[in-house]
Amino acid sequence: MLRGSTPIQLQQLDISPAIQAGALEQQAAVNLASGINDAIKNFTEKQEEKKQKKMTISALEELVPGMSKEFYTAAAGNKDLQSSLIDAEVARQKAEDQRLTQGAYYLSQFPKEQRKDLAAELGLPLPPEPEVPDYDYEGFETRISGIEDKKMGEQLNIIKQNPDNPQNADALIEMGMPEYAIPSYLESLKATRTEALVTPTPTIEVPEEEEDNRVPIKFLGKTIAEPRISFFSSPGFGG
Repeated sequence: MLRGSTPIQLQQLDISPAIQAGALEQQAAVNLASGINDAIKNFTEKQEEKKQKKMTISALEELVPGMSKEFYTAAAGNKDLQSSLIDAEVARQKAEDQRLTQGAYYLSQFPKEQRKDLAAELGLPLPPEPEVPDYDYEGFETRISGIEDKKMGEQLNIIKQNPDNPQNADALIEMGMPEYAIPSYLESLKATRTEALVTPTPTIEVPEEEEDNRVPIKFLGKTIAEPRISFFSSPGFGG
């Protein structure tokens, strides 16, 4: 200590600037860390947003093919437009499914040998042949014919004569035929009808009448036929 100086006590020192500087430094570190976290978060969110936008564009390209790149980009950022496109696609798919269903039913009304050409002409896919378990159709017809209720037998004959009637299925169900067996049964009736239409009617050969070798002669004012006698077949010719 210098001679003549007054000793300085610790509590007399002003350390507030140092404290403030430390607080500022600490706050700066906190702010820097927060800024870095925000930057990382924003970057991650933007990357995720870009990823989601690419996925949306890809989905729209599959949903509504044939449009421009600008259209898909604009639609990817417009929720209302996306909703309209989805609704339109759902309606289109529903209409297409209905067209195919009706087309399959339409094709089923024709014999199998005609369906391929009709499907190609109408732009319809051929419906797959259903795999159905075997059913005893002959036993079914025998049972119906043996029932005392004659109306049921008459109804079965009507179905055989007109297998195209759309009410046949309900009638067969009432008779006891399971639903899975009805399409094949009606197909067999149609095939039988087609074969009957294309099968030629057999002709019956009528034998020609034998030539009448008799010659008419008059006897008692009436003309009668007399057998012809050949000169070469007369008795005594040639000895």
